[in-house]
Amino acid sequence: MQDSTALAAQLNGHDAVISAFSGHAREDVLGYYLTGFKTIVQATRQANIARLLVVGGAGALQVAPGVLLINTPEFRAAYKATAEGARQGRCNCCARSRIWTGRCSAPA
Repeated sequence: MQDSTALAAQLNGHDAVISAFSGHAREDVLGYYLTGFKTIVQATRQANIARLLVVGGAGALQVAPGVLLINTPEFRAAYKATAEGARQGRCNCCARSRIWTGRCSAPA
C-alpha cells in the first residue's frame, strides 16, 4: 500500500473510494497506517475522484469534553496505534483536502 500511482490506476473511473484500511498486521502499525492512508489519499486525488469515505477512527471520538476515546483506560492497547494513525490521518486530510468524508464506528 505504498504505490499511489498503481492504486490510482485501479481507482480510475470510479465515483468514490471507500477505505477501511488498517495496519494491524504490521510491526510498525502507526507508521504503516500513516503511509498507507497517505497513499490512499494521493491515489484518490490522482484518479480525480471527488469523494473519499473512510470507515474507522472511533478512537478520535470525544467521550467527554476534551477527552478522546483513545485516551480512556477502557480503550484497548492493541488498537491504539491504528486508532492514533486514523486520528492523525483524519486531521491531516481534513486540514488539506475537500475529498474527505469520515464515518466513525460507535464505541462498543
